[in-house]
Amino acid sequence: MTALSEAMGVPLDQIAVFGDQANDLPMFARAAISYAMGQGPEPVRAKATHVVASNNDDGVAEAIEAILAGR
Repeated sequence: MTALSEAMGVPLDQIAVFGDQANDLPMFARAAISYAMGQGPEPVRAKATHVVASNNDDGVAEAIEAILAGR
């Protein structure tokens, strides 16, 4: 994420990330906004700034809609 941030010229404090497993927690810690998918385990959901529906229930679309709406 850091390399992509630098390559694209987008500061980390303007990046939103999505994840659902413990391996996503370091990414959650670096990004400005983190979305845990609903199917993720509770410890992962607890570390995210937002929790959305599962992948099967369009959680990513829910998050994108929230971002675009300024929520």
